[in-house]
Amino acid sequence: MHPSSLLFILPLHNEERITRVSCETLLHFLHAQYEHGTWQIVLADNGSTDATPTIVDELVKEHPERVRAYHSPVAGRGRTLRTILVESDTDISCYIDADLPIPLEELPTILSPIEGRSAEMTVGQRMGDRPWMRRILTHAFSFATGILFGLRVRDAQCGVKAFSRRTIRELVPFAQENGFFLDTELLCLAKKHSFPIREIPIHWIERRYAGRTSSVRLFRDSCRAIAALLRIRRLVRQTRTSS
Repeated sequence: MHPSSLLFILPLHNEERITRVSCETLLHFLHAQYEHGTWQIVLADNGSTDATPTIVDELVKEHPERVRAYHSPVAGRGRTLRTILVESDTDISCYIDADLPIPLEELPTILSPIEGRSAEMTVGQRMGDRPWMRRILTHAFSFATGILFGLRVRDAQCGVKAFSRRTIRELVPFAQENGFFLDTELLCLAKKHSFPIREIPIHWIERRYAGRTSSVRLFRDSCRAIAALLRIRRLVRQTRTSS
């Protein structure tokens, strides 16, 4: 039994090389997996300066019943995701990195705890070979969120997450992160307000598409992470919800 409605969001920033193939790959899977279900893909273009917006609009014209576009004039993954989630009225909303870094056959395992009401939010835990710098940052970040927030999540920044309708209504409107740390902010808000979180190990595909290079920089990204955690701690302390 599937939920009555599902939303899948692909955040896109200057992804002209992979937008079409990622969207069509996800479409093919969802048609097979949820043939009779109610679902839709949102192609979330945030401030792209290449051909991504044009490709997004082409895909919407080709698949009007299943694909819609969101165009933000400025870059900001977190801002874009937050806006789409707040406007969503689906039972489960899920976002996935644009390069589809997991075997799509594992996607239902991300959704099932929310469908079964044992969790309000699920997050993937990346398993498999990953560059050493990324692994160091992941472990350090998990340690920091455990100390600061008591968050027992091993991979807070994993780019695959799903949310219940309740989470979107009661937590997402309070989030303020505009960049890549929206993920952590939402987890910390969920922890504070006792929303059940489930972390699910998933096989990670580090290089689905040839030619993509890592943008990780150890010192720069560590500084950004520290600044984000301080912002999030201040916000979380101040936040009150209706839960």
